[in-house]
Amino acid sequence: MGNRLTRSRMIHRAVLLSPLPVALASLLFGSVALSWREIPSTLANAMSATMHGQALVPQEAILWEIRLPRVLLALAVGGALGGSGAACQAVFRNPLVEPFILGISAGASLGAALAITVFPWVPVALAAFIGAVAAVTLACGLARSDLESSPLTLVLCGLAVSSLANALLGILKIMADPKRLSDLVAWLMGSLSLSSWKSLAIAAPGIGIGLAGLFAFRWPMNLLSLGEEEARSLGIDARSVRTWILAIASLATSSAVCASGIIGWVGLLIPHMARLLVGPDHRRSLTASIALGATFLVGSDALARALCEIELPVGAVTTLVGVPCFLALLKRGGQTWTR
Repeated sequence: MGNRLTRSRMIHRAVLLSPLPVALASLLFGSVALSWREIPSTLANAMSATMHGQALVPQEAILWEIRLPRVLLALAVGGALGGSGAACQAVFRNPLVEPFILGISAGASLGAALAITVFPWVPVALAAFIGAVAAVTLACGLARSDLESSPLTLVLCGLAVSSLANALLGILKIMADPKRLSDLVAWLMGSLSLSSWKSLAIAAPGIGIGLAGLFAFRWPMNLLSLGEEEARSLGIDARSVRTWILAIASLATSSAVCASGIIGWVGLLIPHMARLLVGPDHRRSLTASIALGATFLVGSDALARALCEIELPVGAVTTLVGVPCFLALLKRGGQTWTR
């Protein structure tokens, strides 16, 4: 009886965590409805036509050129933000930390703003990635001397770098041309409307390497969550491991941001939901955070397309959904988040 109950719980959790049903529903949903029976044949015909340089019929173009890369990018970005959020909360032993705390979002925003308003010949995704990496590097460089004794110093340096980047971003907004300003505002709110195979190819390598690296460090994350002295007594170089995890999480987050813009609440909310579902062990909760992050962003993107006639920025939808969910978890979870 006990084995059956355990097996039932595992199946239930697997269904809750799997992003595949939501991804399939998102492929079928839209202004042009598709049947799930048509998906395999339509994809096969679209791939064959693309390989032979033939034109796609409308349904094939909708599925192959618009919906499929958008859903795959949403899965990748959501997984990157969810996994990076879980890693950052483990490193800092703080359930209110998210990947953007190190200045990634502010640096990416400044880089994108420069590309949109000052250097229009520079690709926005490349500029955002460079800005995010530069902000993290600057924050880590400022905090290097005190990083071992107090990880909080890195957070404070990240906040300082974010404030500086946001100040420069505000100046660019005032000086920007109104037409380019609208593009900048749309990017800052986060959107998957311009998803393509090209944008997916740009973001996928960094996200893939980042998630694989975080998965390799899932056991050291457990040791770091015990505290600095406990980790050292178990043979872990806490400073080195912390630096590697933050670098890998920054790579995954920066790669995600350069393709989708700033999408908030995923890295903060999702790790809490994962811990409530599978427990605090990072060998399970990290995988759960990646899967839930992917599911959450794909579902939010579907809502962004369905709520009104004009497509909403997915970053606004994640905030609208994330805030009440976070408050509900705050009321329900209580002390379990810090266990």
